[in-house]
Amino acid sequence: MIKKRHKILLFTIFILTTWILLFYILPIGDGNWNKKQIQKINSIEDSDNFCFVVMGDNKNGFHTFHKIIKDINNKKPLFAIDVGDLVFDDEKEKYRLFYNEIQKSEVPFLVGIGNHEILEGNNANYLKIFGDLYYSFSYNGSLFIVLDDSNQEFIDNQQMKFLENELKKDFKHKFVFMHVPPFDPRDYTLDIFGLIHKDIKPEHSLSNKENAEQFMNLMSKYNVTTVFSSHIHGYFNETKKGVYY
Repeated sequence: MIKKRHKILLFTIFILTTWILLFYILPIGDGNWNKKQIQKINSIEDSDNFCFVVMGDNKNGFHTFHKIIKDINNKKPLFAIDVGDLVFDDEKEKYRLFYNEIQKSEVPFLVGIGNHEILEGNNANYLKIFGDLYYSFSYNGSLFIVLDDSNQEFIDNQQMKFLENELKKDFKHKFVFMHVPPFDPRDYTLDIFGLIHKDIKPEHSLSNKENAEQFMNLMSKYNVTTVFSSHIHGYFNETKKGVYY
């Protein structure tokens, strides 16, 4: 007969082994998530009447994120896209929790990479699960371009060439998605008990201003419809040089 304490020990070992397998060893999906979502979009019959959902910076806010997924399923947009900071850091178990949530989406669900995905110094898990760091796709006369500016500094030359080549294509509408915005829209005055007044211009945007300006000039040159970004935990909209951000 196995003694009670031995049963408890065996059960504990089983739970720990299962946890280690789930969160550290077993793969999350079979890779190329974004490519498969684009294939789903390509299989949808063309329609002039469609919408899409944009979000970002959910990190570990799973309770709210779960509600958002349910709302998406109710509204049935063409697709949804999360433009980065999917997880708090690059640890595999956090990706697994996020992956399990987006699998519940009943519409194609795309992702982009944010700075929190590279907090551990690399983007290995993101690449294994989701595929390319930047990509594009189209639907019924609209072009969608997803970029990687997770370094928070600049968009590299290779991407800038890719971006311009895509923008040269003949599409009625062009949408660009990125995590870190090219400029910070916030501007406010700090007032502490009427004693300290200070004008504040936060800089939660690409730190290489020359690169950011180059990016924005491309947006204007090719008449981009809208640029979507996140990173700043709030909602802002602004038109610059004829482009809606």
